[in-house]
Amino acid sequence: MRVVTLSPEGVAFAVPVEVRFRWPDTAPDDGLVDGLGVDEGTLRLYRNGVGITGQCRNAGYQPGTCVTRCCDQVANTWTVQVSAFSEYALDVQSCAPYQTAKLTLGKILAPAGDDTLAFSGALAAPAPPPDPDAHGVTIALEDAGGLVTEQTLPRAASTRVSRPVGRSTSGARSGPGCTRRTGGLGGFVKAVVVSKKGRLVLALKGQTGSYAVLKPVAIAVTFPADGACARADFGTSGHRCVVKKKGKTLACN
Repeated sequence: MRVVTLSPEGVAFAVPVEVRFRWPDTAPDDGLVDGLGVDEGTLRLYRNGVGITGQCRNAGYQPGTCVTRCCDQVANTWTVQVSAFSEYALDVQSCAPYQTAKLTLGKILAPAGDDTLAFSGALAAPAPPPDPDAHGVTIALEDAGGLVTEQTLPRAASTRVSRPVGRSTSGARSGPGCTRRTGGLGGFVKAVVVSKKGRLVLALKGQTGSYAVLKPVAIAVTFPADGACARADFGTSGHRCVVKKKGKTLACN
């Protein structure tokens, strides 16, 4: 979308320099990039094709070089300090699809505030696997009308699994595990992230939330430290949603 190349490649600066990206959102100021219709909140910065920030909307993580928040959706700017000549780009967040995914929303009829959520999904684990203990994890639930709820579960709210997880038949540990209890942010009370046999397995639990949705439904989980994201779109090819219990439950797989 927006690319700046500082050359010659590999030359480092004795003192970091500031690079500021600006995007058009003036007619009207609706939170979308003019001419593209892209949600500003999904913008992130890349260096030589590798993400160096999380999403713009995610205040839970910004690079350590920021004195204040780097991304400003009011001023339509993203500012970052860089220490070497490279190609820097501002582009939309790209999410990997889940290989398997299942979402169940319960008690979604009025009144709001007593709804439940259960989600499980798996995808090929990036290398190295993201560590939600270090930076937290962001959960976004969307429907036909847009964003329903988005919450960043802080790193301070995590409890690491004490038992080894992801053991192979030889007994060798294949990855870390993390159990996160949030105290009810947006109704989310638990998230489990496990790296096992080359796959990243996620499980989410929500209660006393407000999850009433209109199909199609999507859920995305982002690890703000590096912007790694996985997403399931229920309503696209291969996924479906079924209303059960006289409209009280929506089951998607």
